[in-house]
Amino acid sequence: MRNLTRWQSNVILLLTAIIWGTSYIFIKEALQGNLPAGHLNALRGLVFSGLMFCFFSKSICKINRTDFKIGLFSGLINFLGYQLQTSGLKYTTPSNSAFLTATYIVMIPFVVWFLLKRKPLPKSFLAIVLCFLGTNCFD
Repeated sequence: MRNLTRWQSNVILLLTAIIWGTSYIFIKEALQGNLPAGHLNALRGLVFSGLMFCFFSKSICKINRTDFKIGLFSGLINFLGYQLQTSGLKYTTPSNSAFLTATYIVMIPFVVWFLLKRKPLPKSFLAIVLCFLGTNCFD
């Protein structure tokens, strides 16, 4: 794989943000069309699983019991996150949902602190305060 230029990397990040951001609009529309959150997430999961198997079938077929357990646990956490996010989108706007979902970025240092006992930098405390002040100021 070749190295990307800064410009190429920025274009890919921009496209990723556009795809990620517009997905909230499509999910909201599907929910307003009475598609249950569980069905929507099942469809997303099936499409993703199929694509993963197409591209990584050799690796997937070689997994051991430990890898399977870790993958199952990670998948359940991922499912719960998507299910809660999709269900919550029924009650708010796509932009609020995306903002709230993106708060995980400022929460990561605190999860690391909890799990690994590594205290976050002072700027992390400021970031989380500003982030959660923002969640209350937009309503």
